[in-house]
Amino acid sequence: LRLLDEHDETVVDREAVLLAILFHDAIYDPARRDNEEASAELARVRLTAVGIPEATIDRVAHLIVATQHGSAATAASNDTDLDLLLDLDLSILAARPEDYRAYAQAIRQEFALYPDEVYRPGRRRVLEYFLSCERIYRVQKLRDIWEAPARANIVRELAKLA
Repeated sequence: LRLLDEHDETVVDREAVLLAILFHDAIYDPARRDNEEASAELARVRLTAVGIPEATIDRVAHLIVATQHGSAATAASNDTDLDLLLDLDLSILAARPEDYRAYAQAIRQEFALYPDEVYRPGRRRVLEYFLSCERIYRVQKLRDIWEAPARANIVRELAKLA
């Protein structure tokens, strides 16, 4: 939410972006493949119950599902709100190296149910996906700030996973 406040100059529907941020990882289980869809459904139920308009709920659900990076929903976008949300979701990749290391350790803990011989190749695939992207960040201002540190953090983590 702090990052939204800092970088919201292009936001069109602040309410939808804010609600998407709040709900996007409401359902999170490393063993599931439908966390985004489940979180979007939870948002639909909760937001309907408090009287949020259906159009806003649909928008929130769309934004939440799109946080599944690498999916068709995140391909080419002309949606500045979606672009900002996706960039904010990946902001940790550009954290200071010590904060990124703590994040990487927390990710390993989240996936503790998997032995290293399963976790390491999976994590490498995720990180290599981001490195293979022409650009990790979509919003030019954020790309200018975060792209280089994110790539450096990813490269360092990949070296430790080798």
